[in-house]
Amino acid sequence: MISFLLACAIGMQKSQATAPPLSPGEIAEKLKPIPVFIPVGEDNAPVTAAQKGQQTIGVFFGKEECEKFVAGLKKQPGMDKVHVFAGSFGSLATPKGTTTALIPVEAEKIKALEILKQDKAAAKEFPGVPLFFVVGKDGNFLTVTQKDSTLIPLMFSWQEAEDMRKRAMGNVRDGSTFTVKVTALEQIIKAMQVQPAANTRNLVFVPNRKSIEDYNKLAKPPGG
Repeated sequence: MISFLLACAIGMQKSQATAPPLSPGEIAEKLKPIPVFIPVGEDNAPVTAAQKGQQTIGVFFGKEECEKFVAGLKKQPGMDKVHVFAGSFGSLATPKGTTTALIPVEAEKIKALEILKQDKAAAKEFPGVPLFFVVGKDGNFLTVTQKDSTLIPLMFSWQEAEDMRKRAMGNVRDGSTFTVKVTALEQIIKAMQVQPAANTRNLVFVPNRKSIEDYNKLAKPPGG
């Protein structure tokens, strides 16, 4: 699963083995369009919980999952002011001494496991935040063109990837087929940090439409 994407989409070109990766600023810019939802207190500071000896902030990629978590927190003494904050994954600042736990949309994680089981039948859980992409039978990635650039979309929504696959199928006349595959956000971020920039610059993250809508509603100022 992961190795297929890293070998094909990211490219591992030997001639660029010593070329520098994307800068932290470039990576953050790529991640900015991704909405996330975080439990925060009355002062809008992230709520932390002890996990494996560290203070951890829950970063949710779906508002509903975050709301369920917040509802549980509110049952605890002194936690009645906890609420959901909408932010940008690329702009997320982690306070010193804390770590983050990335929590995907549950329905997308279930779909990702179904796809993973096609190649790894014994898989019990999908490891990470799923990103879906479309490939042809020849292994080439389905791309989009934006401002004269050819990009590989990595989608947070299986349904949106499936819609893209269906559109592609409707445009072929040579019997070609397309398939939705899956990788993990964590692995792509790691690749952007270590692979030559030319190998990852053409990757583009496509947020879940519902998460964008939820973000816009929560981020809208009162009376706006």
